[in-house]
Amino acid sequence: MLLKVYKSRVWLMLLMLLPFVGSAQAQVSPWDFTENPTSAVYAITTSVVFDGVDALAPGDWVGAFYMNDGVLECAGAAEWIGTANTAVVAFGNDTLEAPNKVGFSEGEMVHWKLYYSATGTETEVLSTPEFFWTNGAMGEVTSFYVEETGCEQNLSFVAGWNWISFNVLPEETDLNSVLGVEGFTEGDFIQTVGGTADYFDGFGWYGATLNNIDPDKMYQIKLAAGKELTVVGNCVDVADPIAMASGWTWIGYKPQNIAEINLALGSLTPTGGDFIQTVGGTADYFDGFGWYGATLSEMEPGKGYQVKLANADELIYPEVDQNQKASSPEATVLIANSGKENPNWPTPPAFPFYQTIKFSVLLNGVPIETPGSRLSAW
Repeated sequence: MLLKVYKSRVWLMLLMLLPFVGSAQAQVSPWDFTENPTSAVYAITTSVVFDGVDALAPGDWVGAFYMNDGVLECAGAAEWIGTANTAVVAFGNDTLEAPNKVGFSEGEMVHWKLYYSATGTETEVLSTPEFFWTNGAMGEVTSFYVEETGCEQNLSFVAGWNWISFNVLPEETDLNSVLGVEGFTEGDFIQTVGGTADYFDGFGWYGATLNNIDPDKMYQIKLAAGKELTVVGNCVDVADPIAMASGWTWIGYKPQNIAEINLALGSLTPTGGDFIQTVGGTADYFDGFGWYGATLSEMEPGKGYQVKLANADELIYPEVDQNQKASSPEATVLIANSGKENPNWPTPPAFPFYQTIKFSVLLNGVPIETPGSRLSAW
């Protein structure tokens, strides 16, 4: 009965939009989606403007997408007729499917994709106006456009060692194009696994084994003085996989926003005892729980990480919204239950290599097992 009532409401909305809706859809959508009890309808007229993106042709498709754990998933689509107006029914999430998300949440931003049948390709676009999904809402798209591809990454280096990575790169990825040649001192040094380079006054960066910056990799750069660096170029492709070795791998962080560690490393199949570290933070993988570290709960743009895995794997980062950077509920609860604040210890300087040692600590012969306890070496 619920399904019948829901379908009646959708058709009623479509009838109200008859001036905007073309002939019935004859083809199968290129994207899968779930028809749920809640929905919004977005009209797309034949006068819609395509700004910086190829116009749709008859038989192409337009789809509304929601974000699910960093991945865009379809919530509704419609075939573009070309000679008549089109309406996309965007379905809301069905809470009965929890914990799975199968549609829009209230107030969630509507993302759009265009599918070109002739080439079998799709393009993510933005709309004017911008829509935030509300059950029962109706709206009209006046234009589709592509967001500017230019990106900017700001890095702040301290004197001494820095562990860094790049999520923005110019067309030319050689060291001098990425790092520049201004503000460095003779003897400044950069290294990664399998490659090193030095800075020479009047010449720039040179290394027989390190010529170009790779966003997959972490780099260690040692400078005589602190420096601010801005890299302008294209955002790197977060979906480009990183090959993870059995043992240690130095990895870069590709997303543009901070991500909780279990979200960022979600494509891996780790085992208990796998490990990740950066300057000032470490985390371990626990079977049945996930990644947890009192000093490393999130991964951040610009930082470099060393990961040790028992088995070779492949890392594919998700697309990360700004709203997805919060720590996982499990980690938050564990820290909150400890009742401990981080001690006011000075931040140790960065070094190229660290040794992480795990202890069983006893106080007067009794093991210290209180969550949130801290131990440091001086």
